Amino acid sequence: MRVEIVTEIANLRSKPFEEASGNQALTNFRTAVCAKESFFHLQDSVAGFQERSGQARGTYVGRFVIAFRRLDLSADRNLYFILLQALQELWKNTSSSDALFATMCVTAPATDETHASEPYLILQLEALGVTPEQAELRWGFGLQHVQEALLSASDLMRQHLVPAKTRVNCELPPGWSPQASQEGKGSERRRSPRYPFIAEAEVTEIASDTKLNAKTSDLGTSGCFLDMLNASPEGTEVRVRISHAGMTFTALGKVASVLRNMGMGVAFRGVEENQLAVLQEWLSQLSGDE
Repeated sequence: MRVEIVTEIANLRSKPFEEASGNQALTNFRTAVCAKESFFHLQDSVAGFQERSGQARGTYVGRFVIAFRRLDLSADRNLYFILLQALQELWKNTSSSDALFATMCVTAPATDETHASEPYLILQLEALGVTPEQAELRWGFGLQHVQEALLSASDLMRQHLVPAKTRVNCELPPGWSPQASQEGKGSERRRSPRYPFIAEAEVTEIASDTKLNAKTSDLGTSGCFLDMLNASPEGTEVRVRISHAGMTFTALGKVASVLRNMGMGVAFRGVEENQLAVLQEWLSQLSGDE
């Protein structure tokens, strides 16, 4: 199975699409993912034949919208990126196929001014076949691998997430993953809570003076996560400049974690007093402590 992480996945119905019914693999998948012991909630799913030039009805494709079942996890965007990494790692052991493709992204629904959005995972599975029957059969086998990976990810994340009342995004260290935790990296804890925070950012690599554009997805007094396709290597010393609501915040930091094709977590290393005042003002608004 070929796996790709992207920033956006188009709606299946944007192209000619014939939704199928009675697919047993899809029925089994829905039952397993929505089972009580699952860590996830299946918000939406659709599958069927999609026409391609030169391959009329030789392509079977399914699209799934997946969210965390627990309310204290469902708004943590970084946790979805961790899930992407976990699934990609689990699929490394899956037999390769030139006719089976999995595409994933983390996104959030469109929002208005009064309602905050929550992220979710979109997973699209596509299978090619000489005949429609072959494509659907291959897709069913691929969906079994997807199902097994999600259930394995459920077990891994359940073992490593703190079951306390403390919000999970306040406890996870930068770059946490099941693999990193098992390697002893989980002892490093974030020193402050992180809050969802979308703003324009500029990152400057200190050594090379290279400037990169990014957007923040969360923010805390100890660091932030930056959404960007070409992240700096872990350990890189950087200067971060964030612009929001007519104010700017600048701090020195170090890249603490990297999510390939997604972004990087930065731990602040030096924040001047006047910059700390800006940061604290933003965080007080986010936490509702004004």
